Amino acid sequence: MAVNSDFASTPDIDLFIFGGPIDFTGYFPQWGDAAVASHAYFSWYTLKAHTRNRAGTVQLSEKAADVILNG
Repeated sequence: MAVNSDFASTPDIDLFIFGGPIDFTGYFPQWGDAAVASHAYFSWYTLKAHTRNRAGTVQLSEKAADVILNG
């Protein structure tokens, strides 16, 4: 389903809602293969596009355990 939300700043579609036989437990190497290995799961997903929120930054690091949260 593709939707233009009430909060969209343009007439472009900004919400994509879909489901499928996927067991998504997070991103890791070969996560896509693991996500579709079993058809015993069904997951719903919502993707938001065209967000106007520009607050904050994300800095990627090679250290997997190097997580810094600041408010």
